Amino acid sequence: GLILRTQPYQENDLLVSVYFAHYGKMNLLARGVRKPKSKNASSLLPGMISEFVFILKEGLSRLMKASPVRLFRYLDSHLEVMACAQLTMEYFYRSAPDRQPNAKHYAFICQVLERLDEGYPYLLVYFFVIAYILKDCGSGLMVDHCVFCQDSRHIASISVRDGGFVCQEHLQGTMITYSRRILRSFRLINKLDLSRIDDCQIEVEDYPVLKRLMEDFLDEYCPVHLG
Repeated sequence: GLILRTQPYQENDLLVSVYFAHYGKMNLLARGVRKPKSKNASSLLPGMISEFVFILKEGLSRLMKASPVRLFRYLDSHLEVMACAQLTMEYFYRSAPDRQPNAKHYAFICQVLERLDEGYPYLLVYFFVIAYILKDCGSGLMVDHCVFCQDSRHIASISVRDGGFVCQEHLQGTMITYSRRILRSFRLINKLDLSRIDDCQIEVEDYPVLKRLMEDFLDEYCPVHLG
């Protein structure tokens, strides 16, 4: 399982939220793990994949043993990289129902951490995370054609209010006109799977514009407060 979050509980215990491939999200009670001599402490870091032995209960399941499987060491190298990882884990911590496994979600979380650990630009991974969250919320963006018509040849802008591309004919008010390069990059981010991140070549100078756009959509359509 992959550890989404930990929080202190009573004097020496820890509540550990884990996303399992076969069990879904579960909360485990790790007794005594905050004591200096605890053998499980090093295996209970957020963003870490560990193997767990626990006693299954209706409420909190009790952790008996944890063994490290994989630690993504690069995540701690930059605050921005860690922030991207934390956004991903926080979303699933808050949105995933308990004990309802979703292999696709589990694979995506692992893939995000792997891409960050491999040194891919954190902002590029961040864009893919937001696109995935929007789709998971049922608010995937229309990037195949204009949201008002079927025109895919004369796309000129992107509307947060309307959820995607807008063609030249349907430009309204103060809508910003974007370059073909920005429009193409925006479409790739929202169409491609994270496994195809190598097919999404984006110019560094375009990152700030895309960041503002993706975050505007996240603020508008994501029902989960991510802080």
